Amino acid sequence: ERLGWTGDAQAFAYAANTLVDAQSFWRSWLIDLELDQDELGNVAAVVPDIVSMQPSPDGDWETMGRAGWADAATIVPYAMYESFGSLQILSQQLNSMRRWTEALHNRRAGQKFLPTEFQFGDWCDPDAPGDMPWQSKVSADYVANAFFAHTAELTSRVEELVGTPAGVEHYRAMAAELKSDIWSEMGAEALTTTAGCAIALEFEICPGSQRALVAKTLADMVRKDNGKITTGFLGTPLILHALSKNGYPEEAYLMLMRREIRSWLYQVDRGATTIWERWDAIHEDGTINSGAMATENEHQEDASMISFNHYAYGAVVDWVYRNVAGLAPTPAEPGYRRTIVSPKPAKGFSFASATIESPYGELSIDWEMTLNGDLVVQLNVPFGVTAELDLPSTDASKVYVNGELSTEGKLGYGQYLIRVTHPSVIEYKG
Repeated sequence: ERLGWTGDAQAFAYAANTLVDAQSFWRSWLIDLELDQDELGNVAAVVPDIVSMQPSPDGDWETMGRAGWADAATIVPYAMYESFGSLQILSQQLNSMRRWTEALHNRRAGQKFLPTEFQFGDWCDPDAPGDMPWQSKVSADYVANAFFAHTAELTSRVEELVGTPAGVEHYRAMAAELKSDIWSEMGAEALTTTAGCAIALEFEICPGSQRALVAKTLADMVRKDNGKITTGFLGTPLILHALSKNGYPEEAYLMLMRREIRSWLYQVDRGATTIWERWDAIHEDGTINSGAMATENEHQEDASMISFNHYAYGAVVDWVYRNVAGLAPTPAEPGYRRTIVSPKPAKGFSFASATIESPYGELSIDWEMTLNGDLVVQLNVPFGVTAELDLPSTDASKVYVNGELSTEGKLGYGQYLIRVTHPSVIEYKG
């Protein structure tokens, strides 16, 4: 992006860390983020902040402290911790995280929820009016309060790692109360949209007893739409994870492999080599979306928003690494110290390979489906890493590691040839 939009940064943070060692960049950028926080603790929509002093497109936008954008203050540091395992960034940013969480808390002015006000919301929801991308299907109030709850939860986790017991208790209680109130008063509406369901699952807004219902509701909507993308900037990075973590990998693959408009592969089929800002940047008839934006500001010379090189929706690559290739870090033992190895072969995927430069060295996987239907995996585990196997085996499967029958669920340093007979293969209708 041309500017340092915080919403895009938090959406792509996990994917960025999977692809490259971005620690130095994030550390520097997060210092700028904290420097740009205002006296109340609000975080800018753009860092370095050159936007809040400019006239907004319609004269009514507020760019400080917007949900899903300002939450980069908590999401990006925690993403760094999970990917690289360093407590340094958490210590560096804890005060910034506290200030932002307290800014949200104070904005409630003693009420349960944040006041209704302008939010970017699930920006660029493809069903929103093209010139008003902030008018997403999912309630902006629900999104704002859900991100507030998630921020409070992340702050409590960081307090537990580098903060104080009092901080842990304070923010944990804040998050728990918020989640309960959100679900009680906004849960029914959240169930009507894919973004609402994905946020409820990924941010644990819904109680455990309701997760199965929310996941089924989400999967049913995705299936009914034949995998069509119905989410914007905040919902899209979450939706495939919400599906696959809750028993619906088929629907996740259905979305990933869709080729009609409103999909990643539609862009590829149109010749794209970079991700677009709008799902319909090029219409099916080949015409270009104007990107027109509604504005009453006479000083706005170029009231349009259209980009063919925009990374936010590329966050899907993190899901691809974790699920298709099958390499994922764990917050309990971050920086890939404990890596979940969970390749998920599916219809249309006969092989995959991926390499991650972990803090411990090169972690790599290369798998293929053989002609006789076995899954063969070559796995390289660097020194200091434990690979926890979660292979797609069935009741009929046998697992061989370096030629020997194995029931071992964990592997240490070394190179391994793993064979799974009669593996499960994900089928999806699309």
